[in-house]
Amino acid sequence: DELQELDATIRETMDEHGNLRRDVDSIERGLTLMTEHLHDLLSLEPSTTADYEVFWNCMSMVAAGRIVLDFALKREESRGAHYRTDFTDTEEQFRFNYVTGTSDAVKRSDIGSISDEVQDAIDEGHELDYVQLE
Repeated sequence: DELQELDATIRETMDEHGNLRRDVDSIERGLTLMTEHLHDLLSLEPSTTADYEVFWNCMSMVAAGRIVLDFALKREESRGAHYRTDFTDTEEQFRFNYVTGTSDAVKRSDIGSISDEVQDAIDEGHELDYVQLE
């Protein structure tokens, strides 16, 4: 079934281009593929309730995938679990989150300071290398 194949292809696109280790080329390729997936979806005509369910799940995945990839492209640094192979440093100027809600507006939200407990663990030399989680 075309919808089931497209569902799997969208997931594969995000696995490959929206994963924890990424660079500008991979992110841009993922965005291009998501646009292609959207066009493919819009060319289909679901006919059953089950098809409509898969169709709308795919539409949601494409929308969410585009958001993830768009913001990954904007964040030109490595932070937390998201490692940019082309921007390996963490920049203090980017110590904030992008937040979006029901409107199209994207807001900037500053990140608070590290708790005393976490800072103590860091000072003791404890760390978690997210890149090794792959």
